[in-house]
Amino acid sequence: MRVTIVTPETKDFEYNIRPCVFLAGPCTDSRNWHSEVVKYFQEIESDQEIVFFNPQNFNFKDLGEQVDWETYHLNWSYNNGLVAFYLSNKVKSTLDRGYARTTRFELGEWLSKYKHMNSMLNLEHKETLLTIAMEDNFEGGDYISHRIKKDYGIKFIPNNMDDFCKEIYKKLF
Repeated sequence: MRVTIVTPETKDFEYNIRPCVFLAGPCTDSRNWHSEVVKYFQEIESDQEIVFFNPQNFNFKDLGEQVDWETYHLNWSYNNGLVAFYLSNKVKSTLDRGYARTTRFELGEWLSKYKHMNSMLNLEHKETLLTIAMEDNFEGGDYISHRIKKDYGIKFIPNNMDDFCKEIYKKLF
């Protein structure tokens, strides 16, 4: 499969490739799960094409720049593919703040948008625009998984990167 990775450093990207996936999930203090997703798709023998928006490992000048880049590409992916959340466990501690705080906020935001869009369009649990997976022992994971299943009816992928990637593929192709 032809895979394009767009990061904040990417210049002159033509926004005409579909589908697009925003890789949402912890970057700081987590394992490099983003590269595992990309590798999975690179190994698929196909003429199909996919774009991954990946904010990982980029040092933004300020928080506003980061938020603006991520928000734009989250919205773009939602309208031209899907948003894929992978809730990976913390593997080290380098920050004096709550782990995955941005991810947790964005997950809540996108679940709310998902629910609102479904109700506006009179859809019953159309889950094609969100894919969510979580590793075992993710802090607060029992609460998150309970709410996602109960309140949103979204199929939740527990602790399996391979199943996460297969679900993304199934929804897009």
